[in-house]
Amino acid sequence: MSNAPAASNPYLSKSYVDGVYIPSGLLLVGCLIVKREWLPYAIALALALGGYKVFSMSTDSLSVACQQLVFEL
Repeated sequence: MSNAPAASNPYLSKSYVDGVYIPSGLLLVGCLIVKREWLPYAIALALALGGYKVFSMSTDSLSVACQQLVFEL
């Protein structure tokens, strides 16, 4: 079994699966078990929290490059 799809797509990495997909899925499944009427609200909440997590995990390449520069005095 090859890890080629995970390497080519950053949204399939372990951090996204552990931090976004699994919690969102658990929220939706738990809502289905407890009260199906809350499912639209759970979907909206999962999308909002997942979007926040995805944008907070993405880094700007310029800021990463600036942090790695070492200036000698």
